[in-house]
Amino acid sequence: MIKIKVQHQFSVFISILALIAILVISVCIGYFMFMTETDISSKTRSDIYALIGILLFAIVPFIFTSIKNKTEYVSDIIISADYIELIYKKKQKETKRTRILKEDIEVFEAIVNINKINSGKTSYVYCNSIVTIKLKNKNQIQFLQDSSNKLWGSPYKFILDLIKNSIEIPNFKYQIEGNYEFAKKDIENYSIYKKRLPFSEQLKYDYKSQPKVIKIIYLILILVLIGNLCFMGYMSMPAGKLTKEEQAYMKHYNQAYELRTKKNQYQEAINALNKAEEYFSNTAETYLAKAYCYNKLKEYDKAIITAKEGLKYIDSKSIYRKYHNFKFTGKKDIELYSLLGRLYKKTKNYEEMKLCYDYVITHIKYKYTNAYFQRGYAKYYLSDFNSALQDFYKHKEIILQYIQDQAEETPEFKHTNPTYDEKDLINIEKWITACKKYK
Repeated sequence: MIKIKVQHQFSVFISILALIAILVISVCIGYFMFMTETDISSKTRSDIYALIGILLFAIVPFIFTSIKNKTEYVSDIIISADYIELIYKKKQKETKRTRILKEDIEVFEAIVNINKINSGKTSYVYCNSIVTIKLKNKNQIQFLQDSSNKLWGSPYKFILDLIKNSIEIPNFKYQIEGNYEFAKKDIENYSIYKKRLPFSEQLKYDYKSQPKVIKIIYLILILVLIGNLCFMGYMSMPAGKLTKEEQAYMKHYNQAYELRTKKNQYQEAINALNKAEEYFSNTAETYLAKAYCYNKLKEYDKAIITAKEGLKYIDSKSIYRKYHNFKFTGKKDIELYSLLGRLYKKTKNYEEMKLCYDYVITHIKYKYTNAYFQRGYAKYYLSDFNSALQDFYKHKEIILQYIQDQAEETPEFKHTNPTYDEKDLINIEKWITACKKYK
């Protein structure tokens, strides 16, 4: 006994129930987003709206199809050893069965029309089949199979099922019409080899049938996809195995990190870093951490010497980054120059301070940097008031941009960026006013 699905129909009840469920979910989501204190970013909101829209777009057409469709249709074909039986339904309810003896069938014919229809910027494959069963007594039975109600599978799966079981169907023949050439080749291949063409062949055909502009867009998208896959593969590669010396280095480095960040024990942290240097003495991270500790201990001269020493090893092997499996080199030079700038500020060496922030401004890509203010500060005490004023104006622009961006974002913005507020704006206005006095 073989059962072939001819037509999928959706009942009005199921379709309306699905719509009600989607609307209820939409109302709940709307309440969650607007009536509660939960913070959701604008991007997340737009993604939720898009998902609701897709669900409604998918279910509403089937509701109208179900309401409109009041005609009787053939839902299934049952093929047994001696007969072929057609099951008729109306709105999902079986109405009758027609049994046809195989010996009475003169021709079982299917005329399949498969078209690729372009609709705006998208396209879809539409298929319908007219099945005619001619009997030896000159009577005939005819019915339509329409793919517009299919939510899954190939739109021409029906004819493939008939071909698959054609040995059980007396005098079976079929005819393929329409403009979708790939489907014709696919069905022909299935008829001969009982195997469909690979999906890659469909992609090639669809690509070749597109206009030149669309081909270029497809090619760009494919290259972007391949690039993303390669990047994801690279990023997911496991870290290299650390040697015993590297493991010992990281043990002391991590100990120093705990001491200086959680316990404020800066001298003990320096001692741990000195032990780490017994294994590797040429890492910028070590010198940066030690300079930070000396700064906290107010030993500014030692901090400056240590930070400047660390600049020699910016391009050297980083055990720290290997340990954490960082794929890209960090900006340790920026961190060291920024720290040096702060140290020169404390020691009132404004010329060196200015040079440090010259380097930071030239190389940093961070949007909300305070490097312009720091350089303006150094220039002010070097009596270069005109140049200092330009840096202060630039810093004022950054503060205003930050306040504007913050107003358009959710509180999560505050956790990923520094904090500027009206006090910073008042402060920079004071520096601008001070510079104008000496112009």
